[in-house]
Parts: sequence; C-alpha cells; structure tokens
Amino acid sequence: MKDTWSRWEIPVLRTVADWQEGVSDRDTLKFGELLQRLGASNRNKARVVRALDSLARAGMVDQVEHEEGQYPSEVPRATRRGLRRVGAWPHSDGLLRELVSFLQEMAESSDAVDPERASELRAVAAYLAGDGRVRAIEFFSHQLTPPDAGVVRGDTD
Repeated sequence: MKDTWSRWEIPVLRTVADWQEGVSDRDTLKFGELLQRLGASNRNKARVVRALDSLARAGMVDQVEHEEGQYPSEVPRATRRGLRRVGAWPHSDGLLRELVSFLQEMAESSDAVDPERASELRAVAAYLAGDGRVRAIEFFSHQLTPPDAGVVRGDTD
C-alpha cells in the first residue's frame, strides 16, 4: 500500500488546523474551500476525501459525514490529537513554560499596585518551575491527551 500521509493526510490536516485557528467554533470549512486552500484540482477530490477518512479513523479529525462515493459538503474539524500532530495544540512542557512566563509577567505588572499579590504570583511561578513541575506536567498531560490516545501511524508523540 502506498504511503499517502506525507502527500495527502498531513497537508489536509495542516490546512484544516490553520483554517480552524482563525475562526469561531460555529464556522464551517466547505469542501470546495479546502480543495482551494490545498491547491488541489478537481481530479484530486477522491484523494482528499480518502485523506479525511483516514484522518478520522486515526482520531485526528471528527468523523467525515458523506455518503459512499459522494464528497462531503463540509470538512470535519481537527481534534486535539490532530492539532497536536501538526504542532497547533500545546504539549505539556510548553504549556507549563507559557503558564510560568504568564505568572511572572502578571507579577511584574502587579508590583506597583499590589506587592502582596505580585509576591504570591512569583511564588506560584517558582513552585511550578521547580518542585511542582513534575506534577504540573502530569496534570497538563492528562488534560491534553485524548481518551483514545494510542500510537497512530505517523504519530511522533
């Protein structure tokens, strides 16, 4: 069987994730717009549908709604797993670094107004960066991992 992940699945997933990043949860991506964003011709419609079906089986996009032999009118959204696969969803360690940085920034901006609060924010940031790091990463890992997480072909996590 020919490997299509690098040619179709990953570009489709990246395109869906990029689109999804800039819209609200109520917006939908039309199949024709996906083809256009991919630069795919009408000849490649079936390949894009197969890529979406493959991504859905891998848990990287929501289920694809279409009749056999038909093209979907709307493209499914990327799941947390899919977003992580293309680097659009944070990993635990990166998320913890962001949180520590945010708490430190909040402490800096609170210094003049409320020194006690700034001190508390610094203490929490220091704890999360030090002794609490392992527990915080375990917490974020649990929150960020889809319940069906397993090794999927092409998955490097």
